[in-house]
Amino acid sequence: MPDASRTTRIDDLADVYDRLIDWPRRLAREAPFFRSWFESIGARRVLDLGCGTGHHAAMFHSWGMEVVGADVSATMLARCRQHHGEGERLRWVERSFLQPLQVEKPFDAVVCVGNSLALVEDGEALTYALGSMATAMRPGGLGIIQVLNLRSLVRGPIHWQKVLCSGHSGAPTILLKGVHRCGDRGYVSVVELTMGADGLTKRTHSADFLDVSQAKVTGAIRALGGEVAGVWGGYGQEPFEEAVSSDLVFVWRR
Repeated sequence: MPDASRTTRIDDLADVYDRLIDWPRRLAREAPFFRSWFESIGARRVLDLGCGTGHHAAMFHSWGMEVVGADVSATMLARCRQHHGEGERLRWVERSFLQPLQVEKPFDAVVCVGNSLALVEDGEALTYALGSMATAMRPGGLGIIQVLNLRSLVRGPIHWQKVLCSGHSGAPTILLKGVHRCGDRGYVSVVELTMGADGLTKRTHSADFLDVSQAKVTGAIRALGGEVAGVWGGYGQEPFEEAVSSDLVFVWRR
């Protein structure tokens, strides 16, 4: 499992994570990719590993699928239940990548997106996490992975990607999100500025992530007996270019 400090950092980002993303726009852009691949194998049961605040899992459920969302963060899962509900065909479970998920039968598809896989501790944990995906997947099933492409990030100074103004909790708030690369780690940093009755309040959030390269993932999948069906630089299935692609997307079969 991640250490306590890492889990705390993930918990701390739960609210900020949701506010930084335009979810309707993002899901509308990504939905055709998932629909096409799910339909290619007739998927009816999906596991979302590292589900975060559950927006992808809820979308899959809205398509009539039986979905389980798993995440190490109890805070993230509380938001899942609050915003998406829970029932027989949509469940949320607290699990890290290193905890085997006990299931009655394998899933048709296992997804791990939103850079979740890159939050593992090291290369050994990455290999174990991919093995967990394979174990949860039926023979002929589908695995989908999306991570940030660390090697496209600048080294050293933070590259500020996004500025968002909102009225969070009734007070004017500015969120700044940046990323940078240092060695074999990437870092996501968020500065939250809120103007309240007592003046300006500043909060900072940071999370590190692993270099999950095409070679590492491809090698691990093949070692598990899997077959890589495609590697792209985004959900539009554009070619992956290590130096410039912001994302790294894999589809693989067990």
